Amino acid sequence: MKTMMPTMVVLMLALAWPLSLAAQEIDWKTFDPKKATPEQMEEINRMLEENLNQRLAKGAGSPGEIKSLIMRGNKITTVVYNYGTITRPNTLSNVADLVWNRLGYGFEFTPLLAGRVIQGVDTFQILNDGMWLPNQGGYAPDGSIKWGWLPKTGYAAPGQPDIAAWSHRSDVQGDLTRKPHSWPEAWYNQAAGRYVWPAFLGNDATTPDEEVYFVVDDYTNAKYPYYPFPADSTKRGLGLDMEVRFFQFNNPLAEDIIFLVYRVTNRSPNTIDKV
Repeated sequence: MKTMMPTMVVLMLALAWPLSLAAQEIDWKTFDPKKATPEQMEEINRMLEENLNQRLAKGAGSPGEIKSLIMRGNKITTVVYNYGTITRPNTLSNVADLVWNRLGYGFEFTPLLAGRVIQGVDTFQILNDGMWLPNQGGYAPDGSIKWGWLPKTGYAAPGQPDIAAWSHRSDVQGDLTRKPHSWPEAWYNQAAGRYVWPAFLGNDATTPDEEVYFVVDDYTNAKYPYYPFPADSTKRGLGLDMEVRFFQFNNPLAEDIIFLVYRVTNRSPNTIDKV
């Protein structure tokens, strides 16, 4: 697949046994993407790209930003991590390791993305992962830093352990003139006079029972001498940002499902000719 800059790849995965979206002018509660008109799909893509470009931070991912959350918005309970992974080995066995109806199923689910890049006369095949155990994931030889997905700053409140979550409105009894504990200060909207959730299709547009949101990048992946940003040799990897959302709906039609939405963008000026 020929991947030019800027490129955005959207992966929507549903784990377990329709994603209801919300936006302007379309009834997203009854929306069926299989029956969407070309005009509707064009509008969806435009809104997604617009919102993505407005939200992505410029700084690199950091291990100091790693946070977690136990999601329990429907019949599935699972611990998630803001480097893109669901569950982690030997963490919360049969308590939150992807548990459905008190039965534990999960070991570790993580986004894997590989790309082939060329720099000068050299060709590199670079793999990014979110696997946590050193004998499974990519790490620097001295174990000092994760080579792969790490969370960017600015997408959750500092000094607390939780990923920013939609359900934390309960902290303030729904009064969003006050800040839920996991939301960053930057989500305060001066015009609205309150904190606004940066929803999938625009501010406050989605209404899941639970949603978490964060952004990662692969800039720490220094395994190969490839430099995706010629003006900044500190950023390595493939030069990718990945916007991540996990949804749960406590609706009889979707109560056994967790939706994982990964939106990957090539932020470097270089072409990734195979992904």
